[in-house]
Amino acid sequence: MLSNKVKCDHCGVFFNTLDEDAHFCCKGCASVYQLIHESGFGHFYDLETERLGPLREKPFMERDLGWLHQSITKAKEAGNRSGLLRIVLWIERPIDEGTSWLVRELFTKQGGQQLQLDQHEGRLDVCWIIGHFDPVVFAKELQRYGILVLPAKVSSAKEDHSLKFRLGFCGAFSLGVILFSIPQYLGIEGEFAPSMLFSMLVALFATLSFVVGASYFIAPVMKAARHRRFHTDLPVAIIISITIIISYFDWANGANWLIGFDFTSGLIFLLLLWRWLRRSK
Repeated sequence: MLSNKVKCDHCGVFFNTLDEDAHFCCKGCASVYQLIHESGFGHFYDLETERLGPLREKPFMERDLGWLHQSITKAKEAGNRSGLLRIVLWIERPIDEGTSWLVRELFTKQGGQQLQLDQHEGRLDVCWIIGHFDPVVFAKELQRYGILVLPAKVSSAKEDHSLKFRLGFCGAFSLGVILFSIPQYLGIEGEFAPSMLFSMLVALFATLSFVVGASYFIAPVMKAARHRRFHTDLPVAIIISITIIISYFDWANGANWLIGFDFTSGLIFLLLLWRWLRRSK
């Protein structure tokens, strides 16, 4: 008997099966699919999704949430008189439109007060009032839907390292652009013998800054575009791309290209710095 190749109704993965009526690649996907429809969240499947693949045992496995209890205790110690508490959680990525919508719906259903979700970083800024919401219950509820809440050190350590790497190098590249632009700033480039070498170094450092730093914003935008989704970093990616293109155009035509190159490298560095400071909160 020949096996059939079937697409999972939940995660979208194609799998081989002998059962002509099979609709799911694993019991995890079957469970979450049923739960989503029973909870009235069927709109989830109408949104653009980029799920993580077969859920397998993820919705059912036992997890130690001791770290979350500790975070809640710290939030209570730092709480204000109004009783509004804040905690930062992280969920595994990719976070597509469907997952983002589902998380917000579950948060509202659980009685949460305020929620800010960063799809790019997988960060949840959760605010709640004592007695009306329990982050531990929320985390367990998300797991039932195949979404895992993770400690910050687990979910973001790798990206933090990448961000610091880019930030450090782009800071050095931006400094290099400024140093080699000094003759232009002083208006003595025509009298300065190695001015052509300096201009080439400025273009080189700006290009390296674009390759190393701008890719942090452009790569996820391109990935989202392949799935016909909007990414929040799209405006940033467009602005950076336009500035580097204008810089090269001016350079090729002998215009005042240094303004473009130092602006581009400085802009990339400041955007990375802003993102790093935001993640460090």
